[in-house]
Amino acid sequence: HLFILADPSMEGRETGTEGQRKAAEYIKQQFTKLGLTPGNNGSYEQIYQLYRDTLKDAKLTVNGKNYEFGKDFAASINNLTNSTMYVGEVTYLAKGDTTTDIKGKTIILAGKQPSQTEIFKLYQRQPAAVLFVQQGIDKQAIQRSGRMYFSLYRSRQPVPSVRVSEEIGKVLLQEDFDKAKDQSLATKTYTTELIL
Repeated sequence: HLFILADPSMEGRETGTEGQRKAAEYIKQQFTKLGLTPGNNGSYEQIYQLYRDTLKDAKLTVNGKNYEFGKDFAASINNLTNSTMYVGEVTYLAKGDTTTDIKGKTIILAGKQPSQTEIFKLYQRQPAAVLFVQQGIDKQAIQRSGRMYFSLYRSRQPVPSVRVSEEIGKVLLQEDFDKAKDQSLATKTYTTELIL
């Protein structure tokens, strides 16, 4: 049975997908063959609502200039909120800076990307949002569907995380962009008009 359920024809069995329905049907057939009595009012299934976030549109504006989603910036649907943020300043956080109070601030990181552990520790410091300057955003896959949830409301909102192009990084970090990219810049705050 394990080989059948793990077979690629089951399409991964993610909840709410056709693969999950195929797997459920196979299990129902096996229960019937074994003579097991359905335990949910004559059914082997328990029906419940699922919710999935879908990214229909995303906007990012810096100092009045609009940037294109998928070309100039990108984000994972699981790290966005359904709101618009108006930001008056961004803080470049120097590599290794673990003491600056970043709670409620929009952070920008450039250069070598931090490890997953470093990102996790950064999020624990409760920034309002994190911008990661990266190359080749237009070549990255865009995820428009998120995870499934049992509740329409999440108990904890994610820190919005956005990957931005070097062009946006240069606008935000101004004359310090090259120093930030080679990580020789100290933590510094920049005034801007950022809408995301």
